[in-house]
Amino acid sequence: MKTSRITAIFCLFTGCSIALLWVMLLAAGQVSELRSEPLRISMHMGSEFILALLLIASGILWLRENKRALLCYAFTCGMLVYSTINATGYYAELSSWLIAATLLLIGFADLFLFFLMRNR
Repeated sequence: MKTSRITAIFCLFTGCSIALLWVMLLAAGQVSELRSEPLRISMHMGSEFILALLLIASGILWLRENKRALLCYAFTCGMLVYSTINATGYYAELSSWLIAATLLLIGFADLFLFFLMRNR
């Protein structure tokens, strides 16, 4: 399987997962920060949804072999790395080590794919 197709699948899966996670958390009423820190969490959720949309756009661009795919992915890659580092700290504070480790793996996979695609 071509590296661009693997990257596209990673982007599409990760983008959809982020969006669905937030929808599920909101639907289940598990975002307690909406009461205690509504502005901060709203801005955070907004950035997460933008990240999800950009990941999905990157995946579509890779599948279409669009020449702008790498540029879009480079920007999105930086957003995802920041997001995974930030979320890792959040879950580590809660002693949710499995989630924290999973997030770190996602961040490393993102960087690995970016460096593969950058050199193609």
